Amino acid sequence: MRMFEEDVENKLINYLNHARDNELEIMASTECVCLHCGEYFSAREVHFWEEHDHALSGRCPKCGLPFLVGDASGLSLEKKDVEPIVVQMASKENSPVICGAIKQFCLDFQAGKLDVTNLTYATQYESYLRFLDSTLHDTSATYALARLYVEGSVATKANPDTALRYFEDDALSYDGNSFYQAGLIYLTRNTDKDDKKAFECFAKASALGSLEGSMYVGLFYLHGNAVKADEDFGLNVLLSVIGNFYSRALTEHVGYPEFAFCSFHIGLCFDEGMGVRSSAARAAHYWLMTIAALGQIEESQLELLPWIPEFYERWQKIRDANKDAADTPLFDEDTFFESFSEQQDVTSLKFLNYMNYSEDEGTLRFGISSSAPMLVLDTGSSCFALLKDTEWEMTNVKFERFSLDNVFNRFEFVSQDVVRFVMDDPIAGPKTVVELRFEPLPEEESGDAE
Repeated sequence: MRMFEEDVENKLINYLNHARDNELEIMASTECVCLHCGEYFSAREVHFWEEHDHALSGRCPKCGLPFLVGDASGLSLEKKDVEPIVVQMASKENSPVICGAIKQFCLDFQAGKLDVTNLTYATQYESYLRFLDSTLHDTSATYALARLYVEGSVATKANPDTALRYFEDDALSYDGNSFYQAGLIYLTRNTDKDDKKAFECFAKASALGSLEGSMYVGLFYLHGNAVKADEDFGLNVLLSVIGNFYSRALTEHVGYPEFAFCSFHIGLCFDEGMGVRSSAARAAHYWLMTIAALGQIEESQLELLPWIPEFYERWQKIRDANKDAADTPLFDEDTFFESFSEQQDVTSLKFLNYMNYSEDEGTLRFGISSSAPMLVLDTGSSCFALLKDTEWEMTNVKFERFSLDNVFNRFEFVSQDVVRFVMDDPIAGPKTVVELRFEPLPEEESGDAE
């Protein structure tokens, strides 16, 4: 009996070797068998692959795991030879090889590398998550199950109550995102809406470092929802997180509805004078962030944001009030540098393209391109959202130092009137690309005679 088991184990190892990096074998095969579920398929039914170390392994059309062996491998696919191997595989259900394949299947499904509309794969996805959650106590699987019941799929009906049960599982008691998601369910579900519990969840999420949780804490104080209203505190909380939302959008190039929602409410505060003096220009500044953030969000997600009509109505009023503002205004130096105040990350490269400089007039015209996906500019009376490229014009400027390089990632103020465009190189250190001096503006003659 022992010799038989050893023989089967050796055969299993041999078959598994042909189940890895087997793209060419599968393509050359007519028939395949899955060592995990034991099903037979035509090799033409294999449409999805697991990628690892620049190699591909065929995924089973039924169970989705990469344990296929094709007849081009030279191994016997007869049932009498394969069945003992499948049984042996089943006895290793909790082995690192199988568990690792299951985890990778779930990750690929979440990343959209597999067909999420495929009923078979969608069913397996839920089944595998349950296995990882209950058997391996994998907290990422617990969270993924909760998200699955929030969003639903072709195989799983959305169920907020079930999602809430997973989000509040003890396994996720130190996960800020889980508390944030639980708070959203308490806040938005059709029955048993509970603002107090929602606030408690958002407060816990904030304490655990969730930007989204902090944002909702600010909103609750701003509007007096489940807590005593405190507009100053609420606005300050929103202002404390908007920079992090902005940086996340710049670096990850992903649409965040929360970024749009946060900037919208900050603009609302400036528009209505909630916790701050009313300022149409500052409202427009943050609403331009909202516009840029909405531009990064997928169409399907936009349909789920009920506040968008109110935002565009308010934004249109700001635009109507400033409809005579020039499309290409002359920016002064204060506006130029303030526009980059939230983009000082050394990884955010910007490129100077010199076009014209008049030494007699002290006027510098140049183009600027930013690797950041958005740039919000505030001219005091009007604001503009720019996507990557624009032209600038500065007056009363003199070149102090000049180099042939045109890449920079931060500003350095040498004095009140002198500024350097600097490139921070991690190896060579900081290098001055250009140094400018701003001359004082000539005093205008007064028209009033004494």
